[in-house]
Amino acid sequence: MSTDLTSSPQQALRKPSRPITIIEGPTFAAPFNHLPGLYLVVRSPSGLVTAEELVAAVREAVSAAGYRPSGSRSIGGPCADTHRAMTYAMWFYDRNPR
Repeated sequence: MSTDLTSSPQQALRKPSRPITIIEGPTFAAPFNHLPGLYLVVRSPSGLVTAEELVAAVREAVSAAGYRPSGSRSIGGPCADTHRAMTYAMWFYDRNPR
């Protein structure tokens, strides 16, 4: 019996063929039901990506806004944007020291 690895979950997490883009933010937000921090939404036209790929794609924008990309953060689960593209909400909490 042969195993077909082309349909494995790891295949879904592949290197994006098109760049991940910021579609909202970055902006500071302090909602009543969440910690205050830098909020942004990104879009991956190639489908599912890893958290590391998302952070790498927004690293410069987060740093320019005064936050640490390597600090505390949360990333929401993927939301379908089209039949293939996904969007992700991202929060960064740690500010760069001044």
